Amino acid sequence: NPITALTINAGSSSANGYWMETKAGTTTLTARSTTVLAHPLNASADIVLSAGAPKTLEWIGVPQWTYATFAFGPMSLVVKDVYGNLAKVTTAVPVDLSMSVVTDEQFSLAQNFSSTITRVTFPVNTNRINGIYAKTRTTGGFIDLIANAVDTTISDASDTFESRAMPATTLRLATTDTTPKAGQCLPV
Repeated sequence: NPITALTINAGSSSANGYWMETKAGTTTLTARSTTVLAHPLNASADIVLSAGAPKTLEWIGVPQWTYATFAFGPMSLVVKDVYGNLAKVTTAVPVDLSMSVVTDEQFSLAQNFSSTITRVTFPVNTNRINGIYAKTRTTGGFIDLIANAVDTTISDASDTFESRAMPATTLRLATTDTTPKAGQCLPV
């Protein structure tokens, strides 16, 4: 149960309690005396909390939909602890990239797809890989973007986007009659 007060017993100079926070960063703990004193006592301490151990991967910047064959991105892949804080890896962590439709997936670290990749690696003491692009020729459906960590202590990431067919870019009228005559109605 959470506590809001500790009592320092008569004859003692301290009291013990426990405190827990799940968000990494700097927080301030403050204590105030509630007794009637001419000068109430206050104390505070800044506490810097680090993220926990790397636990899961997460895609950042995946679009809701894209046209087939169009590159989309840049996206990022991040590592988080069990509480959702960015967590740095302590060893290099390779991650295999794939899509749920495996016929024509492509990933690249270059928007022009000058080279394609199937794996990225988190270097030691990092928690983010930026600039990942992807594309697929599959149209008309939802596709999972998948990141599988080779390190089995880190959970995989999956995010879904919709791949849509390109809208028509040209319009052409045609008739089956090759010798039309003036005033004649033609099927088109």
